Amino acid sequence: MLKRVLLVTVLVIFFSPYGLESSEISGVNYGEAGVLIPGVPFYSQNDPKWACDLLGDCSLTTLGLCPKKSKKGSGCLVASLAMIYSALSDHDTNPGELNRVFVQSGEYVSGCNIQLSKVQPDETPIGAPWEVAYKGHRSGLPEKMVDEEILSGNPVLAKVTFQRKGKQWPHFVVIVGKNALGEYLIADPWSQEEELLTLNNGALGAYVVNYVRFYARR
Repeated sequence: MLKRVLLVTVLVIFFSPYGLESSEISGVNYGEAGVLIPGVPFYSQNDPKWACDLLGDCSLTTLGLCPKKSKKGSGCLVASLAMIYSALSDHDTNPGELNRVFVQSGEYVSGCNIQLSKVQPDETPIGAPWEVAYKGHRSGLPEKMVDEEILSGNPVLAKVTFQRKGKQWPHFVVIVGKNALGEYLIADPWSQEEELLTLNNGALGAYVVNYVRFYARR
């Protein structure tokens, strides 16, 4: 189900404790939200509309939780990119649609791994209804650069890891803001609810950022 996060209609600028110009949502109580990017839709990879869609060309791996077809859902990257592409273009692209576009345009390698290096402005997938510019990536969490993207209204893709049963597992989320405590706010595709979480309190636990990728409207 498409859920658009109507974060902001009127912005009042103030200065937050962490030194950035911040946005107060007029008429809506978002608690300690300091800066929140407007117009970012929320997509859950576990939405039943596409959760059971096969990821890429894999025969057993699905976008989300689908007990009848697989034991795991691995569509966090597709769902995260769908949020970013929809926010930065005039077309709402849900994870199911984006997965099909990536299959048709050959973005997957080894069955169900997205070749992110190909999804760049000069190689927009054939049939894609959006045009989003890829700006580059950085290892870790370069806060100054991420803060600049947030203030520019550009959601940031983050590859993270979380610990489960003594192992580190990969995941993707979208950074959509920063609260007055200096914590990054994320849209987590694993969550089945439209909610703002933080890197320290994600849907799968506490996240450590491996790298971030930057995008903007063309």
